[in-house]
Amino acid sequence: TLVIRHDLPLGLNYLYAPHPDFSRFTSHITRDTVLREIENIAAQEKSVFLKIDPLTPLVICDTCLVYRAARSLQPRETIMIDLTQSEETLLAAMHGKTRYNIGLAERKGVVVKNFQFSIFNFYQKKFETFCRLLRETATRDGFRAHPKEYYKKLLGRSHGQFPSK
Repeated sequence: TLVIRHDLPLGLNYLYAPHPDFSRFTSHITRDTVLREIENIAAQEKSVFLKIDPLTPLVICDTCLVYRAARSLQPRETIMIDLTQSEETLLAAMHGKTRYNIGLAERKGVVVKNFQFSIFNFYQKKFETFCRLLRETATRDGFRAHPKEYYKKLLGRSHGQFPSK
């Protein structure tokens, strides 16, 4: 489970676990062990709270002080697409406006590239560009983006560590 430390004013911080996959745990003991480990990390980091955006509703414990956040930091919906299909098949399955916007982006010169985090330093400038564009888009479209450190940590995870759901 990915746990990210977010710094707050006055030297405080909190921990954030985006979409922890508790479904793979078959018993409360295993799940509770993971939660205790996160609690130990929180104590070491002197965190004031832990924010969890679970994939499914989660009952942590009977004695925990749990509040439902006004809004999640994660998207409400995530779409998983089989990218082994041909480009034509993928486009045909998309909504017409999505296809139009993809074509518009191409006409405006948008290019999508893939890079490996292992050579991240080489792509530092491109990462900074991504962060700048994300901030501009978030401001324009009225949503809150994660801090830059979140994306660095996310990129730093090996492919095998991501949940398969």
